[in-house]
Amino acid sequence: ALLPAPEDRPAPSLTYGPPEATKVLTRGVEDPLVALCFKVAHDPHRGALAYLRIYQGMLGKGMVLAGAGTGSNLAGAPGGGGSGGGKAERMTHLLRPFADDLVPVEGSAGPGETVIAVGLKGVGTGDTMVAHKGPLIGMVLAGISIPRPVFALTVEPEEGTTKAKALSEALAIMSRDDPSLIVGPDPEDEALTLMQGMGELHLEVACSRLGTDFRLPVKTGRMRIAYREALPGLAQSPLVVDNFVYDRSFGGEDGKPLKRHFAGLSVEVRALSEGKGSGGEGQFGMTPARATVSAEALKGLNGSLEWADALRSALEEALRRGPRHGFPLVGCMVQVTNCAVDADTSPGVLRAAAEALVGRLGKRSELAGRGGVVLLQPVMSVEVSVAEPHLGAVLSDLTVDRQATIRSVESTAGQSGGENESAGVAGDRAGAARSVALADAPLAKLLGYATALRSLTSGEGQFSMQYAYHAEIDGLPQEDQRLAS
Repeated sequence: ALLPAPEDRPAPSLTYGPPEATKVLTRGVEDPLVALCFKVAHDPHRGALAYLRIYQGMLGKGMVLAGAGTGSNLAGAPGGGGSGGGKAERMTHLLRPFADDLVPVEGSAGPGETVIAVGLKGVGTGDTMVAHKGPLIGMVLAGISIPRPVFALTVEPEEGTTKAKALSEALAIMSRDDPSLIVGPDPEDEALTLMQGMGELHLEVACSRLGTDFRLPVKTGRMRIAYREALPGLAQSPLVVDNFVYDRSFGGEDGKPLKRHFAGLSVEVRALSEGKGSGGEGQFGMTPARATVSAEALKGLNGSLEWADALRSALEEALRRGPRHGFPLVGCMVQVTNCAVDADTSPGVLRAAAEALVGRLGKRSELAGRGGVVLLQPVMSVEVSVAEPHLGAVLSDLTVDRQATIRSVESTAGQSGGENESAGVAGDRAGAARSVALADAPLAKLLGYATALRSLTSGEGQFSMQYAYHAEIDGLPQEDQRLAS
């Protein structure tokens, strides 16, 4: 069946822990409530609308719900979903979508039904909703897989700083509605806002929505590619930096007292989980780099948790501006194993020391014979559907101009490209033989590909692409040189 009833499908499971364990749902109406928030939309009059799919139990108006687990049930999405995190919230209204209308639910809704909850301000896409104070608090359903963002651009209001707060609020609403839209400060200029998404069109639509829905026309920067940096060889052995000393003196002029800024750090850099590369497991994990402060290092900070948190935050901030070109460092964990401070040391000094240390990681990696910092570029899995007469030109363009690796070419008789992203299909001839090419291509070479494909195929070509993995490259492409730090 295209739309099977819940009892026609395998029962979903809840996970909880640690240690991780699972619990299979019975999906009965008398069982504790379990629902998945699969979408959040913003209504100018009602506020946030949380679309819920009920898997078990009954949901009625006025119930108090809690987002199970961490409040972020998105698999693979940086930053995750909402901020439910077990916080209790009471619904004000319960609605049922019916075509373009939202109809109030009379009584309650049960397993298999899709409803809309109004009044849940802290819920995000992917959150598992359970009854507050019920037995399932802390348990989550399987996550919603969201691809990693591969494009980014800066946005700022056309009217200057007077609209900065309104822009921040609008972006918060949009990123809650769309968890694949990641918003944060620009690492190169924290005064600017960086918006990351899954494609050029994705970000263009988001900017257009700021102008039409929120009446906030914005100025945008150049479209950026989500390059990353990595340290090689960590899977084989950690990189150890002992007794890194940050020692600067300031003042001593015009009668000002000489002030010393000193901090000593020892760190161990080890690999996080491995990422996926071409043809199998790759050498580099794509998890953003993290930092921790060991118990021994905390002693060196005189037991100050405030200083330890400042040091950890400064390290993670510096890791987001990698040591080679300023792109985020991935696939590693930096653990501070020892610290040394003196009477003049402050959280500001620790931040400066952390930034200087990350800048030295690349050089230390070269000294250890690992080859220095590696630059990674996103590679996309591309599917192109074209009529047979245009196949040669399209394959030539992919391999020569796009530096793609062709995985396979298949012929299909009388089939269109389905619901893929289209480069223009008005002239597609019904019943004509078509070929479908599957390839891996660097994202940087696919900018503007829709226009190129339309030109090569007289408007009959179609293509779709999705993120596949990050691959090592020798250097930054010429067009992106100015983005390097």
